[in-house]
Amino acid sequence: MSKTLPDLPPFRVPGSPDHINDHDLFDIWLAAVRDAFYPNPEYDFPPIPDPAVHGNPGHVEAHNRLRACAEYMKATDYASDSSFPPIPAEADEGQQGHVVSHNEFRDVFAYVAAHQPSRYNSATGGTVTTVENYNGTGQRWRVHTFTSSGTFTVQTADRPFHFLIVAGGGAGGYNYGAGGGAGGMLEGTHALGIGAHGVSVGAGGSGYDSSGQRGSKGGNSALGGVTTATGGGGGGSQSFGGGNGGSGGGSSRGNHAAGKGISGQGHDGEVGQDRFSQTGAGGGAGSKPASAKGGAPKKSYITGSGVYYARGGDGATYNTSGGGTPSEHGSGGNGKYSDPSLKAPGRGGVVIIAYQIG
Repeated sequence: MSKTLPDLPPFRVPGSPDHINDHDLFDIWLAAVRDAFYPNPEYDFPPIPDPAVHGNPGHVEAHNRLRACAEYMKATDYASDSSFPPIPAEADEGQQGHVVSHNEFRDVFAYVAAHQPSRYNSATGGTVTTVENYNGTGQRWRVHTFTSSGTFTVQTADRPFHFLIVAGGGAGGYNYGAGGGAGGMLEGTHALGIGAHGVSVGAGGSGYDSSGQRGSKGGNSALGGVTTATGGGGGGSQSFGGGNGGSGGGSSRGNHAAGKGISGQGHDGEVGQDRFSQTGAGGGAGSKPASAKGGAPKKSYITGSGVYYARGGDGATYNTSGGGTPSEHGSGGNGKYSDPSLKAPGRGGVVIIAYQIG
């Protein structure tokens, strides 16, 4: 992300006025570059020339300080760049050629302004891991994983951040229960400003809603200032249809509607064939459900390898509850056949933020 830098002084010809003004413009420009790209304590940027005053000596010292700054920038960021302009030689007292060196310094600094140094992001928060050879690219990345709500604090932000936001899955229904819908899943890149950004991670639906039979909805997950993924809808029962959500919950039988999913986050739930044969399954982030099997989860490579998230919950079949507890973050709970003491919770969501560091 390019930084806005102050203007450089114009090119000069012998006899041009405004030498003092030019000197100060170089100082202002170097200070801006130092603060933007070479801040302490990570960098040891050379001293910038002191402000100039008419009649003051010190031109040679100022020249050599400009040269030291230019040499430092070249060595730090442009060592292998054959197009980097030549840097003026050190000056000695009484030496001529001020206009030439002025224009040469201006060429160097204009090149830096047009080809700004590449810097990586840095941040704190969540469980932090460093991944070498990220997804086989040879790059080094940092990954921040939040399985509960917290704060992501950006320290430097020269590039967009990659994010994955998965909401909590809906609980499965009871009493010929249908599968719960997966939590909404969103992935992309976004620029984040320096400072604290709230992270919310939705819990999985843990039981039944006010009907006492339909599974409760999963909680929303969000990255502050970016976007929100919606919790999965609860699975229906023989008396209540599936709930809406990131992915919809299934319905127990054909005279009750399945829950609707949100486009871009998940899929609709399935309408059950009959409560005595098989109930409907919940939608997944990767696909619609079918034949009492929850919709497929969706794979993300944000952690540096492929991981699945947000599977739909299975529906119950005659006298048999859906499968075990879902393993993927954001997955819907499996429908329960008849025992109200057997809860069918959805899996909690997750928020993951990643960025290159080398």
